[in-house]
Amino acid sequence: MKKLSLWLIVTLLSCNSPKLGEDILNFEKLDISFGIEDFYSKEFEKSEIFELQKDEILSGKKEEEFGDKLMKFWDFHTIKIDSVYRETWSYSDPGRLIGIQYNMMGWSSGDSLAHYHNMYFEKIDMMNSANGEFMALVAKNESKNRDDFDSLLNYLKQKEGEPTVVKNDFFGVYYNYSWNLNDRYISITSKLNNKKNTLKIDFEINEDSIVMDTIKKPSIDTRLFIINKKYKDSIIGKLHSGDWLFLK
Repeated sequence: MKKLSLWLIVTLLSCNSPKLGEDILNFEKLDISFGIEDFYSKEFEKSEIFELQKDEILSGKKEEEFGDKLMKFWDFHTIKIDSVYRETWSYSDPGRLIGIQYNMMGWSSGDSLAHYHNMYFEKIDMMNSANGEFMALVAKNESKNRDDFDSLLNYLKQKEGEPTVVKNDFFGVYYNYSWNLNDRYISITSKLNNKKNTLKIDFEINEDSIVMDTIKKPSIDTRLFIINKKYKDSIIGKLHSGDWLFLK
């Protein structure tokens, strides 16, 4: 009976594991042993279906034949998996691999995939260690002004105390506000994005039409980092691409 009860508990927990596209993550309650591969699993499945259907369409099958099971490009998030290595002279060094990143390649501004307090995030990238442990995540929010960022900053100050503040300069000055907690390291930063170096292609999907929007509107970009404290020193300041490069 004890074995059955344990099995039921494990099954229930696995069924309740949050999935991108199905659940809104609460970053404030994030378990540091979070399962990254499981979180993105539904998007990987949708991507695979999309590619299979695309091959069938190229081979002559008509889109109407798929009915409501037809997978469209905007029905899922494309996740690119990248290996991150430390700089070393020896490519055979078994410790050269820092971790595996799961980077979101497309997202919708104003979407709500996760939240921390009253700030919502539309893009989530995560990173696993070489042995599959949660290392870190970075989530991004685009807003018209700093109001939401200031609200989150004040909330974290009240809850976690005064942060460590570091001034950085990357195409303009910005500040990282960080808290070194028991099992995690939290950092937030806010920066004006004038969109000059950004390719913008948004789609407004209506019932019978798709409208493309390429107008670049400046935004305040907020990035939230949650780092497994075990890996803090191995990744801060050592990641040099995407939203990760703001982790200083």
